[in-house]
Amino acid sequence: MSNKSTSENEQQQYTLSETFDHAWKHFEDIKVCEEATNSVNYQQQVSKAIAILEKATHMVNDLALFSSNEQVDEISTQDLRYLLLPSLLGELTLKVTSGDRLEMLDLGEAYFIDYLKRCKDYSITEEKIPTTDNCVEGNVQPTVSGPGRLNMKSMQMEREAKIKKYKEQKEREKKIKEMGTWLQIRQKDDEIQRDYYKLILESCVNEAIDQIKSISQEKEILQHMAKSKSTGSIAKTEPSLPAKERKPIKPFIITRDSVQAKVFGAGYPSIPTVTLEEFFQKEVRERKIPQEALNPSAVVVEHGQQDDEPEEKPEVDENDPEELKRARELDEWKDDHKRGWGNRYNRS
Repeated sequence: MSNKSTSENEQQQYTLSETFDHAWKHFEDIKVCEEATNSVNYQQQVSKAIAILEKATHMVNDLALFSSNEQVDEISTQDLRYLLLPSLLGELTLKVTSGDRLEMLDLGEAYFIDYLKRCKDYSITEEKIPTTDNCVEGNVQPTVSGPGRLNMKSMQMEREAKIKKYKEQKEREKKIKEMGTWLQIRQKDDEIQRDYYKLILESCVNEAIDQIKSISQEKEILQHMAKSKSTGSIAKTEPSLPAKERKPIKPFIITRDSVQAKVFGAGYPSIPTVTLEEFFQKEVRERKIPQEALNPSAVVVEHGQQDDEPEEKPEVDENDPEELKRARELDEWKDDHKRGWGNRYNRS
């Protein structure tokens, strides 16, 4: 209890400038932190930075530094940076992972809208403040010109405006980097500091608009998930209709006989096979081949029978010397040229 009161007294002793600088240092450290967003150390740093920023916000309100009927030129250079408080709080609030996410999104959105309103009141920006109805790009209907035709000119103008804004933002970030760090700028002239703070305020305006769009998209996703979850729980209570049974498709592999089908399985273990006889019977039943195909041995091929019969040698007249000579030469030729040694058409 004593330690807590001591830390509160130390915070109370800080001036507004010191409190804001302290919060800004924490904010910069969080931006470059490489730890996981949901890690304990990271979340502790975020909570501490939010507490310091809230303290600085209370101090600004107590001092009544800003008024809606003032212009930016009427604000002192040192007080310009305090306009960043809602933007910084919005950035850090979105990094909080504990608690209800929708509540964090609503809180972050409120901070960004408040920041944009303040910047618009002081004429820092002329950007239109997005609302929850039109900030989601997916809900914006394309501009049409005529019956069923898109207004290509309007779409082109929107595209060019986005490109222009992107280039301006990059140029602004480049200038901020060239001017130096937050601590370095405090040592420079008042005019340079003022330009530096204005550049940061303008840069945060674009970031706030982008963040509001992202928040609306995330909220839409979370609401859809919650709706799907509720409808899903209801659907589970309803009896589901049994799906129509479908016979699984099996491979159809042909083997030569039933023994081979049982033993070898055609190289595919546990896969059903059929024999040639079963396959032919199936083809006959489906009228794909004639019945005679089941008994191929019954078909007599005369030429085949003649080939199987032994070849009869013609009778040679032993008294004719020419016939004897021709017969001897034929026998010698047959000895050197076996049957089947003819042209094999380049087959080995």
